[in-house]
Order: sequence, then C-alpha cells, then structure tokens
Amino acid sequence: VNLSGRQFTQSNLMKDVQNIISQSALPARFIDLEITESLAMSDAERNINILKGLKALGIALSIDDFGTGYSSLAYLHSFPIDTIKIDRSFVLNLDNQEGQAIARTILATAESLNLEVVAEGIELDDQLDFFQGKHCDIFQGYKFGKPMPANEFIEWLSKKTSNE
Repeated sequence: VNLSGRQFTQSNLMKDVQNIISQSALPARFIDLEITESLAMSDAERNINILKGLKALGIALSIDDFGTGYSSLAYLHSFPIDTIKIDRSFVLNLDNQEGQAIARTILATAESLNLEVVAEGIELDDQLDFFQGKHCDIFQGYKFGKPMPANEFIEWLSKKTSNE
C-alpha cells in the first residue's frame, strides 16, 4: 500500500493502521506499506521513529523509487525497512556500463543489509536477465502485465494458475 506524504505525516497514522489490521482478515505481516525515498529522507530522524512504530505493529515496510532521492547510506541502515524498490530509471539505463554499475551497487547494498529487492519497470528480456541471480527477489513491469483493476487481476491470475 503506497502512503502519500500527507498520509504519512498525519498524527493518526498509527491508529488508522491499527484499525485496518484489526478489521482485515489478513495477518499484519501480509500488509506492506510503501513510502518514497524522498519522503523517508525529508525528516529522517522523525520518520525513522514513525517507521519503527509501524514496524512494531508487525507490518512490512518498503522504500519505493530507491536511488532517486537523497538517500544517505548512514541513514539507510537505521530505517526499519524490509524491501527497497529499484526505480525504473535505473532499469532503463542497463544498456550502458555506468547504469549496470549503479544497479549492481544498489543490489549489493541491499544484500549486505539483508533487504528484499524489487526491480521496477522490467519490459525487456535483457533487463530481466540482468537482475536474475543477482539478489533481486521480485520483478515488476509491462513484461509481466499491465496495471489492471482488481477483478481483472483475479481473473487473470485464476487463468494463469489453472494453466500450470
């Protein structure tokens, strides 16, 4: 679930998340809240405390658009996050050595911090080939499917699983 900057800074965020957990049939560990890297870094000390509070509720936390903001490696290990999502802009630059070097650096950093990695914007076989086997856990992009309403996704998934 993507959190906007406004939602993230509201004083009732923790209470709202607790209510959602109590009303949901899903265990808290299946809920993943995402904030952008620039939001996380906007007031890092304060936001680390908010994220720690959310983490204490048992939910997963992700940093979206990783590498596009003003990330500080000094802070990265302090954020109680589970996942980083490599921004699509880095995936698009895999056609040159510099782009590949940056992607490998992000992957190595995530691996050393024991973080799950999502590569966003995968459209081509070459992009998928680059990330496979390099501590990248999840691939997102048009190569696998276009965004769709929930009911269409359920239908699509049902067809996929019945064909296997």
